Amino acid sequence: PALLEAEGGPALPLPAPAPSDDAPASLIALARGSDATLLCLDLLQALMQPPAADLPHPPAQRWLTRQLRRRHAHLARQARAFRRLDARRCHRLRQQLRQLRDLAELFAGSWAPRRQTRHAQALGKVLSELGAMQDGAVALGWYETLAENEPRAAFACGWLRGQRHVHALRTRKAIKRWLATRPPW
Repeated sequence: PALLEAEGGPALPLPAPAPSDDAPASLIALARGSDATLLCLDLLQALMQPPAADLPHPPAQRWLTRQLRRRHAHLARQARAFRRLDARRCHRLRQQLRQLRDLAELFAGSWAPRRQTRHAQALGKVLSELGAMQDGAVALGWYETLAENEPRAAFACGWLRGQRHVHALRTRKAIKRWLATRPPW
């Protein structure tokens, strides 16, 4: 609302979203989800299980590096296709990039500090820009709903639609920089 007023728009309350049926109720519910559980179990198995006597067991560092390279390559392919992604798929890309960031931070001590820092900064910028796009998309939906009963909300809708292009350009630039940054693993 403050940005809209700064642009000369009317003072409107921020519409409240309807609660989503598929959204986790809290961070605890998200942490208890099957994806988080499987990830933790995979990490524990790779890091703590002693090698079987008759089977070679790769060191945890090699396993972790391989997993991060695969995840990074997958996300890099999706990021290169950013222009073709709809709002929902952009949001999913952001969620997966956050997971990559969290894993990289969890094991930051395993990588060269300068490379870790450069990668974290580039990835952080992508996440920030994707977040701004998501915020704009959500706000647009809310204001479109409000515009059905409040004609002044049309200004907000127009302004938010105009901002989509700006955010898309910034996001593409951030993605390009992230893709040019060599991951630390």
